[in-house]
Amino acid sequence: MDDNRMILRLHLQVPNASAAAGVLDAIAPELASCGQIICSSAEKYWEIDGYFAVFLELEPADRVLEAFHQVMDALGTGWDKHHFNDGGDWAVWNPGPCSHFLFSEVRWANLECIRPN
Repeated sequence: MDDNRMILRLHLQVPNASAAAGVLDAIAPELASCGQIICSSAEKYWEIDGYFAVFLELEPADRVLEAFHQVMDALGTGWDKHHFNDGGDWAVWNPGPCSHFLFSEVRWANLECIRPN
C-alpha cells in the first residue's frame, strides 16, 4: 500500500451541521478522479462563530503530486502553493479578487501533500 496522502481542510460559513455535511457530500464527487476519500468529518470551528471545519483525507488515484494539483484545479483558483523542506507540498486558499472556490460557503482552504521519507 502506498503511504502517500493528501489532507484537505476547509472552513465553511454555514448555518448548521447539516449544511456543512451537505457541502462535504457535494465535494466528494468533485474529488473522485483525484483519489479516494479515506475519512472525513465536519464540526463546529471553535475559533469563529458560524463556521464549520471540514477535514478530508485522500489517497491519491495516481502520483501524489499530480493528484495534489488536480484537487486544486477541481476546487478553485488562487491557491498559494508552498513546498516543505522534507519534500511535501502544501497550498492555502483565501478569498480575494483573483480567487474563486467551487463552493461559495468556503472561507479558507488548506491542502497538504504528505509523502513518506
